Amino acid sequence: MLLNAREYTEGRLHLERARAMADAVPASREEERQLAFLLGFAREVTGDLDGAIEEHHRLEAMGGLPAPNQYLVHYDLGDELMAAGRLAEAIDEYRRAVTLASTKAVVRLALAVALDRDEQVDQSRTELAGVLAFDPELRSLAADKDGDYVFVPPQEVYYYRALALAERGSLAEARYNLRLFIAELPTSPYLLHARRRLADAESRVDAREVEVSGTGIDTRALARALGPVVGALESCLPAGRVVRIRLQVARASLRSPPEQPAADCLDQALSQVDAQLLAAQHPGSVLLPLAGRRGAPSPP
Repeated sequence: MLLNAREYTEGRLHLERARAMADAVPASREEERQLAFLLGFAREVTGDLDGAIEEHHRLEAMGGLPAPNQYLVHYDLGDELMAAGRLAEAIDEYRRAVTLASTKAVVRLALAVALDRDEQVDQSRTELAGVLAFDPELRSLAADKDGDYVFVPPQEVYYYRALALAERGSLAEARYNLRLFIAELPTSPYLLHARRRLADAESRVDAREVEVSGTGIDTRALARALGPVVGALESCLPAGRVVRIRLQVARASLRSPPEQPAADCLDQALSQVDAQLLAAQHPGSVLLPLAGRRGAPSPP
């Protein structure tokens, strides 16, 4: 089938013809349900959100899909409504989908994203915890990997991944994905929200992402010390990937090894660290992941 082959535009043309025929001469109930689902999906992935919502509401009114795919129309409606900026309705649909498919990690992740964008942060984190329990590596974000018409727009994947990574403690990876989302989806209704999330992530280091070599290094205190300068550190490194840099820890100071690329720039940023937060640290070294941003376009 054309949709399975990701020939979405051609597939939609065939389905639109089928809709015109079905409107003139009604098909069987099962055929109508299948047509409404597939045409709604085809409209969604080709950018016709209003048409997709109309078709999937038609399917809802007919009782939805048979088992085991009852959740799909609610999940797809949630995607369409969220993309249209209708968050309250999207959350209702995602909740219905989760009720029907509670072990589908991508469904719970979509709900978490919608809740986060609606500033229901605590509820979003509850859903994220469930997602990470089922799918800690976020493999469910692979496009339609099960062939069941679960579709996350490619640019939206960056935000989905960023939100889950931040909850997992991988803030450098989260910042990298947030910057990609902002760069590649500048017309998103959630752009300002994403910028706020990025600004918050650019002021924090999570102790879980700091790898210690040596004893007597308090990673929590070190993370607190590095948070205010992490943005400056990332400005020293080229954009486009996450790298781990080594930092030398001494009492009341942090330095970059002189042989490390951009050592002078990194040391300048590290000189701004609050020395009082490092006073109790023992000598050693740490590996800190950073999402380089030097050379990246500045936000408007």
